[in-house]
Amino acid sequence: MIQFFRKFLLPFSLLYYVVMQVRNLMYDYGWLTSYDISIPIISVGNLSVGGTGKTPMACYIIDYLLQQGLRVGYLSRGYGRDTHGYRKVVDHIDGGRMFGDESVLLAARFPQISVSVCEDRIAGAKRMIQEDHVQVLVLDDAFQHRRIRRDIDIVMIDATRMPDRDLPLPAGNLRETTASLSRANLVVVNKLPEGSDIETYQKRLSHSHISFSKSIFTKVVFFNIENQFSILPRDLNSRPVIAFAGLGNNHQFFQQLEASGLKILKSFSFADHHRYTDEDLRMITLEFRRRVPEWPDLMIITTEKDYCRLNSVNLPVALTIYPCAYIQMELHWVAGEQLVQHSILKALKDDRKRTV
Repeated sequence: MIQFFRKFLLPFSLLYYVVMQVRNLMYDYGWLTSYDISIPIISVGNLSVGGTGKTPMACYIIDYLLQQGLRVGYLSRGYGRDTHGYRKVVDHIDGGRMFGDESVLLAARFPQISVSVCEDRIAGAKRMIQEDHVQVLVLDDAFQHRRIRRDIDIVMIDATRMPDRDLPLPAGNLRETTASLSRANLVVVNKLPEGSDIETYQKRLSHSHISFSKSIFTKVVFFNIENQFSILPRDLNSRPVIAFAGLGNNHQFFQQLEASGLKILKSFSFADHHRYTDEDLRMITLEFRRRVPEWPDLMIITTEKDYCRLNSVNLPVALTIYPCAYIQMELHWVAGEQLVQHSILKALKDDRKRTV
């Protein structure tokens, strides 16, 4: 049914495609200006709407930059927040609504870096350089944001939803077609299924610098704020769970839970960046209470991003009395990790030459 209605959106997709092509040409020929910032800029973006693994990739880059002894900054638009303008991300009970879930997640994972949100990436970058003295900046979801010059453009692609067989918005999910990959320094094909033929993806994307990865579960962190602890995913064994998520691809998260051996009794799927309400939590906990007599070791499980948003709806009262936990994910390299590291080191080296 959805595919049927999408056919009526094809004219609008054509219009969208033309507008994007004209905009890109204006940047390519210098009619629109990309502004140079005084420090290395690493952009992590994608071609399509929905989850492709940008946040795990940003975590990997930040960790690698910290190993080089650099003062790192992370700048996002702050998608889904209620606030506007430049804001430095700080620990706040309503952080998800003030800063956006990705920014809150990054600030919690890396308390030693500077994390800010700003719709105007240039103004935000300048403030972070001036106020926080950052030496390198990671831009979130910025492949289409061409106003700011970047040293590395990394494009994340979901291997389970390849863009070469998709259409531009609104009939499809593409912000840009695969032709735009020509301006990317590096393409990372993420969520690679087991046993995949890497050469097939290389041929379909026709890019000279492609790395391959998948997002894996690394830690299960329980919600209890006063006595928070974590375990390894394998320690859950075949435990029954009620799962919920508000991601770009909830189905894949649920599939990963089942592949790790968990038994999903009930799943709740919400829209990407969903704003949780008290009613949502009542629905989830009601399902828990209904099921737990038959399944005494039942638990509720979600994603780290959803946990960041849940803090905005009185989480300690609503959920911490239940056995609730979130899954922490990290990027696992299948092939091409050295290519990523080499690209980062080269950008840092080239920037030092530029500033001499």
